[in-house]
Parts: sequence; C-alpha cells; structure tokens
Amino acid sequence: MTMGLWQEKGLQVLISYYDAEKYIKRAIDSIEASMKGHDWMIVFCGDGEQKTTESIVRKYSKISSAKKVVHNVYPKATNCSTAKNRAIKEGLRHAEEYPGLLVMDADDEMLPERPRLLETAIKYNTPFNVGAWEYEKEEGFTLLDSRYGARTLGFTSCCTLIHESL
Repeated sequence: MTMGLWQEKGLQVLISYYDAEKYIKRAIDSIEASMKGHDWMIVFCGDGEQKTTESIVRKYSKISSAKKVVHNVYPKATNCSTAKNRAIKEGLRHAEEYPGLLVMDADDEMLPERPRLLETAIKYNTPFNVGAWEYEKEEGFTLLDSRYGARTLGFTSCCTLIHESL
C-alpha cells in the first residue's frame, strides 16, 4: 500500500459558526466520539462576535481530546462561503502536520465513518474522498450514499475528506 499524498495522517476538523449556541454542543460531542483514536486537531472560526457560542467553544477547548485547538473570532462575513474560507485558510496553516481537512457546519453531526475516509484515500492515493450523508426534511431523514454524490456531484463539504494540496 502506497502512502503518496498521505505521508502525514493528521486530520483537522474545521468549523465556522454563527449563532450556534443551540446545536454546537451536539456537533462537538459527535466530533469527539468520531475522532477517538485519531491524530487530530480542530479549528473553530466565529463569524462575528457571539458571547454564548464563544463561551461554549472556550469551555470545550479546555477538555477536548484534540492535540491542538484553534479558536478565532472574525468580523461578521458578508456570506457563509467567506466564513468557511476563513476556517480553511486557518487550517492550511497547520497542513504540514494535519493535511486532511474535514469541513463542518456547527449544526452538523460527524459520524464515526467520516474520519475513516482517510483509509480509502491512502489506499487509492486520492486527495479527495466523498462519504455518505443524511439530511433532514419534514418527512424525516434521507440517506444519500457516496455513489449518489460522486455520480451527481451532489455533495457538500460536510461529507468529504480533502487533502490540503487541493
């Protein structure tokens, strides 16, 4: 098995947040459970000042199992893409040690399968890997598998592993 791109196997979880106090704890708990046993770090990027969410993130930062926690708060962005790009830009500062980028929103939940996307990326020496995901509609949850995402290019960053070289 060749390592190629993935000589370093560190993963980083990148979360931009805005008014997320209602659900960020659930996201954080799912990250902690899913990342258990992995070499990982987390980057939080606040999109504007939000005392309650910032307090939750600071409290979590002290007890996280992540090897490194970064928490920055920026002026309010004009759109969510700009906010996410700030998180990615911060993540790239740590890419030498943690080249695997797992981008999330503060209202997402991470499943244990997501960090295991790294195993497939190593096996096939690929810089990008799409996993399955669910989304919630009024009628309940809909599961979209990775084949659907690859076939239709209908996936989001919340279900992917991206190598920093992209």
